[in-house]
Amino acid sequence: MEKKETEMNRITTLAALSGLLVLPSIALAGIDVLPRIENGRIVTYAYDKDDAEVLGRSRVFGAELGEFPFPAGETEEPGFYTDATVGNLPAGAGIGYRILGGLRLWDEALGNFDTLAAVTMDLETAGGTEIRTTPNDLVSIVDGPIFGVVSGSLFFDAHPDYVLSDASAEGIYLLTISVWTDLAGINDSRPLFLVFGNEANEAQFDAAIAYAQNVLVPAPGAAVLFAAAIPFAMRRRR
Repeated sequence: MEKKETEMNRITTLAALSGLLVLPSIALAGIDVLPRIENGRIVTYAYDKDDAEVLGRSRVFGAELGEFPFPAGETEEPGFYTDATVGNLPAGAGIGYRILGGLRLWDEALGNFDTLAAVTMDLETAGGTEIRTTPNDLVSIVDGPIFGVVSGSLFFDAHPDYVLSDASAEGIYLLTISVWTDLAGINDSRPLFLVFGNEANEAQFDAAIAYAQNVLVPAPGAAVLFAAAIPFAMRRRR
């Protein structure tokens, strides 16, 4: 317990200094995406539902595919959550996603996500009736549906199914998405990087998470983007 508290104290300090949460892979389990509206844009935070705690801004989330109770190659984490206490989305706001480029595979030798995976990933919502598949290139954008609406009590809790096309394809995968709302005049979120391990080596998963946090997410003020298509995806909703 003392070790966990020390680690979380370090995380809190980093968040306070940078304004962006840095989570070790061990702390990612059960962490949901909390979308808020700030300065005319969707901004994402990490939310721990078990402790009902907002951990800080984050654009990196992760999960292990096939962990109980999910079938091999599947998960429903991370989910998306808001309520009247921690969020500021108004009642009736629809929440959707966009897939920004194809699924990427972690290269253990080079330590990066530059490689297009040989497999794809489906995002399934609305009980499996709305399915979007990652494209077969690194730049195409797939517009996803609204997968939930904020209730009159300002509550929203939705968990898409993330399904790998080949459950036996071991490795670490990166799915890049943005979050959007149908509220007029609100910009999409900046890219979110969802890291999925499939029978992955723990040390490599840690390295992949660190890469996403330190390389893919630009430092404050840096004009660095992961893919040329990303600015186009962040157009204003009207």
